[in-house]
Amino acid sequence: MTDTPLRGVMIGAGNFAEYHIDAWNRMPGIRMSAICDVDPIRADDLAQRHGITARFTDWREMLAAQEPDFVDIVTPAEAHAAQVRHAAERGVHIICQRPLTPTAAGTAALVEYMATQPVRLMIHENWRWQPWYRTTYELLAAGVLGEPSTLVFRMRTGEGWPDEAYADLEPDARQHPRLLLSQVGVHFVQAFSMLLGQVTSVYARTHRNNPTIRGEDAAVLVLGFDDGATAVLDASRYNETTAADPLLTFGTMRLDGTGGHLLLDADGTLTLHPLGGIPEPVDYEVPDIGFAGDSVYATQRHFIDSLCSGLPFDSEPSDHLRCVDVIEAAYTSADSGTAITLA
Repeated sequence: MTDTPLRGVMIGAGNFAEYHIDAWNRMPGIRMSAICDVDPIRADDLAQRHGITARFTDWREMLAAQEPDFVDIVTPAEAHAAQVRHAAERGVHIICQRPLTPTAAGTAALVEYMATQPVRLMIHENWRWQPWYRTTYELLAAGVLGEPSTLVFRMRTGEGWPDEAYADLEPDARQHPRLLLSQVGVHFVQAFSMLLGQVTSVYARTHRNNPTIRGEDAAVLVLGFDDGATAVLDASRYNETTAADPLLTFGTMRLDGTGGHLLLDADGTLTLHPLGGIPEPVDYEVPDIGFAGDSVYATQRHFIDSLCSGLPFDSEPSDHLRCVDVIEAAYTSADSGTAITLA
């Protein structure tokens, strides 16, 4: 990190933008100078609460006036391509919420374009920075589980059963033909790929429980990995859980290996059970701040550290593109009733 703070701006002042700006403001060496949103009231509200003096309704005008070192894009996917390209043309580094674009083809084209640019793009995949996944990754790297074989994750969030489900926080979700896998499943694919390697096969079944929405609100996803491991995601946004905070870990996980197994509880507790041994809790920190163990802060900290060091991002745009391909294969599998093999 240099002695001069890096200056950033943010496009988008919606619900999740709160986590972004809070994380930036807690980060040493960063100064956020402006927020932009098409809704001036929303931009003013977020800016005032976080001490940002400059507010804009036109993001092109903001980039020209502020000349930032980086831009944080927290807007709907339909806007991303134009915003990413324009920022790149102005020599501004970019961290952008997923999905990068609404379609696999659009994402591939934008990733290809950014590979030719002198600035860097990172997708804001904060799930792979949730502390339980980072700790699990470290345990696997240390070999305490031996060779991983099977990961099973059960997700029940329970927000999707009322007639007006998703209307307050995700109004567009009600009419979207793709819901659970495209909006949540892709996060799990990203996290599981960090733990187990590259996905080579996909099988999926989807279901819609709530008749007032268009897309699927439940799914079972079976992923095969290049080293022979298997991951199963059993997910529902319709059925409920007894967890105090269903959206902390989004569920529970069991990871089996040749040396034992690891359990993740809904409160973030990790328990390691060596074969023939005694189960013991894993000692690690789950920050009680921000989103999901302060994973937004960890993601954005990694973005800044990588910009300053010149080292690769933990997840490059090509990794995001691979996850998009996996989700596309999942929908193809659900429609056809067959497993899909990926190149």
